[in-house]
Amino acid sequence: MRNTLSTSALLIAVLASTHALADAPTIQQGEFGVSFGIPSGGGATIGGSYFVVRTGAIILELGLAVPFSGGNATVAVDGGYRVYVKSEHSPALIVQPGLSLTNMGGGGGGGRQVIVSLGCGVGAEYFVAPRFSVGGLLMLSLTFTNPATLSTGKTGLFAAFYF
Repeated sequence: MRNTLSTSALLIAVLASTHALADAPTIQQGEFGVSFGIPSGGGATIGGSYFVVRTGAIILELGLAVPFSGGNATVAVDGGYRVYVKSEHSPALIVQPGLSLTNMGGGGGGGRQVIVSLGCGVGAEYFVAPRFSVGGLLMLSLTFTNPATLSTGKTGLFAAFYF
């Protein structure tokens, strides 16, 4: 997790420093996106976005982690609203509050556990082309377990296609 967190922070810094090299995003209200993510805590995600306004999109992601050796599968559903604070140029500065529901498997005699997390992230999205981007998000989440925890478990990298 520490390596992915460091990699995410480095990617955000590099994206923020390459301001003049990228294509400007051309995303408009009413358009959709598909994203693929690699979070630091958990399995890979696939998601979708819908731009309610040109500078804001509703995000919905599904994550799945299946261990190779005898553990339980984990399924996560994440929802949020991504705000493009600085979107005229690439990289776009993003802020993303969200809610996550994670279902920890229940095999081996243990019961299933549903975990609720509430968080907010900041990051950058670099538009490699007008309809394709890569980015990183540093997410701080409050997870409601006993006891409640504060973590960066949903921090990660993503790639997105818009249409």
